[in-house]
Parts: sequence; structure tokens; C-alpha cells
Amino acid sequence: MIYSPELFEEAQAIIDARRLDAESARAMRDRAFDAEEPEYRRWKQQRAAAAQNIVKALGMKTKEEAKAYLEKLRDENLTAQDEIRKLLAKHDLPADYLEVHYTCPKCGDTGSVETSVCDCKIGVLRELAFREAAKKSPLRFCAFEDFDLKYYSDEFNEKYGCSPRERMRQMGVHVLENASERFNEDIVIAGLSDSGREPVLYAEDVNELAEYGCFRILISHRPNHIELYQKVDYPLIICGHVHGGQWRIPFTHKGLYGPQQGIFPKYSEGIHNLNGNLMYISRGLASADGRIPRLYNNPEIGFITLKPKENH
Repeated sequence: MIYSPELFEEAQAIIDARRLDAESARAMRDRAFDAEEPEYRRWKQQRAAAAQNIVKALGMKTKEEAKAYLEKLRDENLTAQDEIRKLLAKHDLPADYLEVHYTCPKCGDTGSVETSVCDCKIGVLRELAFREAAKKSPLRFCAFEDFDLKYYSDEFNEKYGCSPRERMRQMGVHVLENASERFNEDIVIAGLSDSGREPVLYAEDVNELAEYGCFRILISHRPNHIELYQKVDYPLIICGHVHGGQWRIPFTHKGLYGPQQGIFPKYSEGIHNLNGNLMYISRGLASADGRIPRLYNNPEIGFITLKPKENH
């Protein structure tokens, strides 16, 4: 992918900020440990002095004299490092506590390794590019946030001689709005009305929608109500809404955007284990808006086979 100079500049600014944050955090740890452990300053100064005195070897008359002096400095530096590690252990701190903890150890948060762009910077560039694409694409017209399940209303329609919802019932569709029905003697299905961004029912209320003593399935439009789904007593929860993220990112198993989840939503398709409840999210068939094409995102109809435990 070709990135604009502006994106490169923005990505480098993010990388530089990471480096400055890491170095600042290291300096704060150093000051705190210096104040807590009096011996640390002495060994820190000895280590620093050993590093500064290396240049003196350049002015010595013979190679043998310079070599002996450098070996002496090396030993002093190693001794100082060893004593500092002992002091850290004394305070139950890890050996690397006083080192800089970069976000990317590979490049030290510089964005480059030798003459190549580091993978961490490429990752930042990709994220910025996807965000830029989301801003400029028709996704901003998407009706995700204002999706209304009352499309099939109860208002009279002259074409059908009844309301769209009644027409659905005439065709054999069972509308489950905070209600449940038995599918057969072994399975009961409950359905939640789409309440918007936040659920309006507590887990206890949802559990009371369906009778116990059989396999309970919950159909709920939005997959982002995770806290609710983790608490309810329904082994299978079926959701949709996200359209697979609308655009799928090749080779990543990620969607681009999900309502109330943002960029690269965690819950956009497939099966997810929520405290023992399995949530299946269908990518569905349609687009969120006719002006927004599905990209790398095949339409989907899911077939779920339920088998008795003894047949597993």
C-alpha cells in the first residue's frame, strides 16, 4: 500500500511520542529508586564514570596500555551493573526495572531498523490509513447507529390490506419482541426487541422470558451487549447487526467497523464463548446502506445444527 507523506509524518509523530513516553517513564523510575535506595546513586555514578572515561584510552601511548585500561573500565562497569541488580532484587524489582521499556523493542520506538521501516510503523500506517478511509468513504452515511427494527411497522398498508408486521405473521413469521415460543418439546426460542445502544432488560428479566427444562436460544440483534450475554442463562445466542464489519480486512479475520465497537470490532462475525454461552454473529446478506458496498465480505446465511449431548 502507498501512504501519503502526511500519513508518514503522523505515524512518525505517534512513534516519537511512544519513545518519549517510554524514556520519561524510565527517568521517573530512576528518580524514585534513587530516592528510595541510597546505595543506588554510588553505583550509578561509577557506571557513568566508566562510560565517560573510555575516551581517555585514545590518548594512551601504547595499545597494551589502552587495552588494559579498557578492561579495567569494563570490569568496573560490570561490577556496578551487578550491584544495581542486587539492589533491585532487594526491593523485589525486576532486573530490567531501570531500563527503557519501548513499545517496540525491535526499533526502540524510532520507526526504523537500519535502513528499513520497522513493522511497528507499518502497523501504525495501516491503522491511520483505515481510519482515513473510514472518514472519506460512504461509511459516514451508514445507518448503523440509528438502526430501527420498526421498519416492519404495525401501521396499515394499503398494498397488503394490513400492516407489514401483520403480513409477516400471515406468512408464518413469529415475531418475538421480549417474548419466547417453544420450537418443539426440547427447544425454546426467546427474542429481544432492539433497545438501541444499551440493553433495557436485566439478565434476570431476560432469563424469565423463556421457560426452563429445555434448550434455550436467545435471538438478539446487537452483539455488543456482551455484559448482558455473559450473565443470561441461554447456551446459544444469535446476533447480527454488524454486517461482518461491512468491509473485511484480508488475511486478518477482522471487520473494519462495528457500531458501539469502533474500528476493527472484536465481535463482528463467527462464534464467541461468553462465560460458557456461545454467541453466533451472522454477517448477513445485505449492506447497512445501499450506497456502501460489502468489501471482501461474502454474504452469509448460517446453518446451526443442534445435537443431543449423548450424540456428541
